[in-house]
Order: sequence, then structure tokens, then C-alpha cells
Amino acid sequence: MKSTLALFLFLFLQILSNSSNAENIPKKDDQKSVQLSKVEEKNFAEILLYPAQLDYESKALLRTPVAGEIEWKNIAAGSLVKKGQLLALVKNNDPLFNYRAAHIVSTIDGMLAETMVGNLSEVSKDQAIAVIVRPHQFIVTVEVPADKITTFSKIKKGEQFGELELVGEKNKLPLTLHGLAPFVDHNTGTAKAEFTLDLQELNKNKAYSTEALIAGRLVRASFQGDAISGLVVPETSLNFKGRETYVGVVENNIYKRRTIEVASKKDGLVLIKAGLKVEDFVVIRSSGLVKDGAKVEVLKN
Repeated sequence: MKSTLALFLFLFLQILSNSSNAENIPKKDDQKSVQLSKVEEKNFAEILLYPAQLDYESKALLRTPVAGEIEWKNIAAGSLVKKGQLLALVKNNDPLFNYRAAHIVSTIDGMLAETMVGNLSEVSKDQAIAVIVRPHQFIVTVEVPADKITTFSKIKKGEQFGELELVGEKNKLPLTLHGLAPFVDHNTGTAKAEFTLDLQELNKNKAYSTEALIAGRLVRASFQGDAISGLVVPETSLNFKGRETYVGVVENNIYKRRTIEVASKKDGLVLIKAGLKVEDFVVIRSSGLVKDGAKVEVLKN
């Protein structure tokens, strides 16, 4: 009986010992698996994005030829008008003189964008009273940073360059360079570039939607910058901690955290300014959070 009890106690202690040792042995399951991408040297053209001001290219300001009382001819803002169309009369109310009413006519084919005085209002001579615009012709103004002017100066007037993007929509419309200021504003550090949009031309191509285009809308313009050669990695390799940007680099199956500087991004790729070498392999996917210095299993792409 005693010998049986002693044998049972021995086996119990042996099991406890094996269990304790097993806990101290690293589990293979704790080792994370990663997928890598090689750092490559490529020609990289960054995308330049700038806020833009959208306005009508052609505006005609109508003024009164004489003083008097204005009478609008049943026309309101938004109405389409023809060149020479009678828009209003200005009547002289001086009881001593019976002057013929002065005619206010449209000077261009277009749309009445704004009236500045109400019907039967008193107006003075040479007073601005209305604005006529050509609704299909737009001018897009962009402030170009001084260090990017070289890119824009290579484009000739009348040449297509860049796209207009309507904020909140996927619609993109091609821009044509109208002109580039020959100087940099010392207050802003930018030079003004102007581009044109002709809706009549764009509407010939059903691929473009121009219904939402209206002066004053919040827009931005995108341009392809000069191509430069540099080190490129997938954007999925980037990690962030506070203001630090870093990637995971694997050498001999050891994960190492590497701080980098990003120069630009485009189409899911990132141009690296500093922190990597051509022969490096960066982590683009992992099975879990990997600690710096940890051993990892590299999966084949």
C-alpha cells in the first residue's frame, strides 16, 4: 500500500515538473509571419494638389449712360440673353425736360449673372447695374509654390495640363494653360497660374459631366510633377507613431523597426527621402503585432 502511494506521488511530481518546463519553452505559434516587398529604385512623378478658384472667364459689366429711374424689362438673374437685347430703360424724371429713355442692352451673348439695383430704383450716370457672363467659359486660378514653378513653366499656353477636381465628387475635368505670372508674390511665396475650361468643348465628349460646374464652387486642381528617380515602397508598409513614420525591415528573419522620411505619395506607392537602402526588404503584411528585434517567419509572395 505504501509503495503504491509513493509511486503515485512520484508520477504526480513528474507531471508538474514537465508542465513547468513546457511553459518556459517558446511556442512556435508566438512567432509572427510576415510578407515582404523589396525596396526598388524607380522614376517617380508626384501628384501636385492645389486649391483653386473657379470663375467665369468672360464678364461684361453694364453701366448706366445717364441718371434717372431704371425699369427692368421682365428679366432676372440666370436668364440667357443675346447681344443687343434690351434689358432695361433709364428714364429721366426731370419735369422740365422730356428726354427719351436710355436703353440698356446686353453687350455679349450670355447669361445675366447679377443685377445690382432693383426695379424703379434711382441710378446715377455711369453706375454699375448688372453683370453678363458666358456660362460655358471658366477661368481656374491656382497659386503655384515657388519651388514648383519650373514644372509649370515648361507647359506652353494652350496646352492641356492638369485636371480640375470638384470637392466631394469623382468628376475630373481637363485644364488648358492660359498663362503663368512671371513673378513670385513675396507675401505668399507663390506665382499665379490661370487655366481655362470650355464646357461647350467638354460636352462634346460624353465622358465628362459638367452639370455641377458653377462659379464659386470649392474646387482643387491636380497636376503631375516632374519625374525623379528614388527609392519606392508600397504605401501599405508605412506605420505611424506620433509624428514618427517607420517601416519594418527584415534581415536574417529578424524584424527591425526603421524610421523613414517620406517625400511623396502616388497611386499606392511612396517615394522615400531617407531611411532605406535598395537591398532592404520591408514588411507589407503581418499576422500580428511584431516587436522590434523579434524573429519572424517570412512568407513567399
